[in-house]
Amino acid sequence: MNKTITKWTDSDKQKLGELVKQYTIKNRTNWIQIAQIMKRTPNQCKTYYQVVLNQFNSKNCNTQWTAQKLVQLVTCVAIYGKKWELIRKLEFQDCSAEQLRQRYLLFQSKKQFRTEIANRILNCEQLHPEDFTQKAIDFFKYLYKIYFKCEKPIKNMDEIITLKIMNLNDEQIDVKLLIFKIYNSLPQQYKIQCDEQ
Repeated sequence: MNKTITKWTDSDKQKLGELVKQYTIKNRTNWIQIAQIMKRTPNQCKTYYQVVLNQFNSKNCNTQWTAQKLVQLVTCVAIYGKKWELIRKLEFQDCSAEQLRQRYLLFQSKKQFRTEIANRILNCEQLHPEDFTQKAIDFFKYLYKIYFKCEKPIKNMDEIITLKIMNLNDEQIDVKLLIFKIYNSLPQQYKIQCDEQ
């Protein structure tokens, strides 16, 4: 069943909430029946109810999505991959794994995703030297990818980043400065490759 995606009205939201109460028996919700009434797919109804209407055992999740939390979520995905349950346990106890997945997909689907998240991270975040582990290296690789819009893997990126980290003795290191230092230290062929993406 392929329903056209239309905006959820206030009336739709109220109706969906009522239908979920009506068609939930012993903690099992009949999303197929609800979808037929709502003229949407079961997945659309379930996702909207759980994530947007904030009804999935997570009262605080969707009301507190600041820019800092979005950066935190994207950073976690860069470090741990799309292991939503792990990310939930480590960083977002107020959210469900499905809410985190949907929030990430929603944010990623926006056209300005790459520049927005790059600017937020590069302009705001600083990392302490003691945090420079393999996870930090993965994080920098991710930042590099989204900041310079480079999809192709860069040869020796781990070694380049590790050397940069070892040569910096600052108490705190500005991420933006470090990313540009990494970029400038790459062979010209990689710079051109990335600039052309």
